[in-house]
Amino acid sequence: MIRRFVVVMMAVLPVAIAGDIRVVEEIATKVNGDIVTRGELEEQKRDLEMYLRQERHLKGVELTEAEQEQSKNFLREKIDQLLMVQKAKDLNLNVDSEVSKRLAEMQVMAKIADTDKFHDYIRDNTGIPFEEYKQKMTNEFLQRRLVGQEIGGTGQKATIKGTTGGDYVNLTIEGSGTACDGDNIAIPRVVGGIEGGGG
Repeated sequence: MIRRFVVVMMAVLPVAIAGDIRVVEEIATKVNGDIVTRGELEEQKRDLEMYLRQERHLKGVELTEAEQEQSKNFLREKIDQLLMVQKAKDLNLNVDSEVSKRLAEMQVMAKIADTDKFHDYIRDNTGIPFEEYKQKMTNEFLQRRLVGQEIGGTGQKATIKGTTGGDYVNLTIEGSGTACDGDNIAIPRVVGGIEGGGG
């Protein structure tokens, strides 16, 4: 009797455990070990929609057309960003001091002395945890530093033409004498709903 109970439990247990498995995030693509999830792309789409509604005052058909046009390149832009961050890390670029300085400036501007309350402030205003916000800011600063180093390191004058595309500044580089010439680079202009500039 006990043996049958154990055998039945052993047969039922994997099915019960398998029933609890659920997909948390669907992977859209992998880039050298880093992943881009569908959730990240959907977040970009929501941010774009909010930007188009609030800043450009679009609605209806105009909003839909603008969303479709700008969302075509989300995955490519995300891959470009990941590749730039990976390249910056390969070059041992470090922006920790700039990120800390910017976060301290934001904390002073928000008039919040307590660190935990500031972390809550960031989470409440961006909808993401403080550490994720800080990582996004770090990635943005790494991209900027990489672009500056790759262009400025040759001693030649380069022309950088920037156009705003939603939450991104799209840069085209000419005359740097580097492999960057002719490249179009999308750098986030806003991080999580709070201006991420500075640096």
